[in-house]
Amino acid sequence: MQVKSILEKWPFPPVKWRKLLLNKYAITLLAFLVWMIFFDQSRVTRQWMLSETVSNLEQEKEDYRGRIDQVKGDIYDLERNKEKFAREKYFLHQKGEEVFIMKDEQKKEKTQIQ
Repeated sequence: MQVKSILEKWPFPPVKWRKLLLNKYAITLLAFLVWMIFFDQSRVTRQWMLSETVSNLEQEKEDYRGRIDQVKGDIYDLERNKEKFAREKYFLHQKGEEVFIMKDEQKKEKTQIQ
């Protein structure tokens, strides 16, 4: 008795579901979706992995562009004043000279934030 009353209140009777599942369009759509998700060469999981790879490569591209800009700046400094560049980058000094290295903490914090 209780099962019948529940089925009567159910908005979609079981007979309609069976008719819908046996419909040739529904079967075709279901087969197409299964094929595209699991068997096709451009399946969903593969597309997700490829999009992840593309985003990683774009990030690497941005990193390399930043490095290129830094190297261009170093080349410009080297062309302008070779002695200053050698002293700052490679801590070179002449005989009889003492080298003191002073680091700017604020500048270091700014570069870490970026």
